[in-house]
Amino acid sequence: MDKFRQGIYGPGGDLENVVDGVAQLRVVEVPTLNKETSNPLNSSATSSPGMKRVIVNIPPDASEYTHDPTKPLKKFARMKITAGSAISGPYLQPIKGTNGSAALIKVEEGMWEDKLGHKVDGGERRRAEVRAKKRSEERKKGN
Repeated sequence: MDKFRQGIYGPGGDLENVVDGVAQLRVVEVPTLNKETSNPLNSSATSSPGMKRVIVNIPPDASEYTHDPTKPLKKFARMKITAGSAISGPYLQPIKGTNGSAALIKVEEGMWEDKLGHKVDGGERRRAEVRAKKRSEERKKGN
């Protein structure tokens, strides 16, 4: 509850266009704000000169994105671009035919819960007792 008050929502909690618990993320090329894009050293093999790839959140039924330069681009928690144009992140399901550049994220049970570790040898308090019993059993089997 305290994390929610601080604005830490977990994967997908900062998405804006969500319909019935489903949101679409897509990798698009948008113009950079740099004025030095004419320099050939600044262009790359993975994107057009003067462009950069970003992840955008569009409604689930939309197929195209139109860039609005007045709106600032937003980075989404735990979502990143890998292998040039593929999206990776928790709870993402790639859309067929997009080669990984578009994905859906759906609300699932336990999505925003903190996952704890598992007990090893009965927990911290009983660990020595349980391990002593295991060693004793191994010695009995060995004889």
